[in-house]
Amino acid sequence: MPGFSITLLLLPEERQQSDLILSLLDEPTETPGWKWSSRFPPAGAQSPSEISSTISATDKSRAPLKAPDPSAFILAVKNACNALIRAEPEITRMDTIAGDGDCGLTLKGGATAVLQAVKEGKVSGEDIVSSLIAISQVAEEQMGGTSGALFS
Repeated sequence: MPGFSITLLLLPEERQQSDLILSLLDEPTETPGWKWSSRFPPAGAQSPSEISSTISATDKSRAPLKAPDPSAFILAVKNACNALIRAEPEITRMDTIAGDGDCGLTLKGGATAVLQAVKEGKVSGEDIVSSLIAISQVAEEQMGGTSGALFS
């Protein structure tokens, strides 16, 4: 269907990790939904293999990426989940017109599971990377259909 997407990406402060992510995003591709690529590496960037070998050696000892305001991070996650839960009937209605009618329930199930992960302490502002991995795992394990695969 026609549409567009805007994605914001918070890059790690460490230059090597940021360069790796940017270089991977700029890799040539033949996928229908991702035709654009700058084809130019970031200034002073190392090759992805050089960077990934450095990162994998130090990844286990990485310091947590803490949110500037952990409670605001958790509040934002909870607000997003609660907004999805409230919007379920309208999303389901729209998906019934344009699809198979399960998108609202799928998103509600994922949002409910993320709220449970917050309650269990798996999602916190103390380590954003671990929190995003936990949210991804919730999407993979708890959400059905295409949404679970895409969001994980």
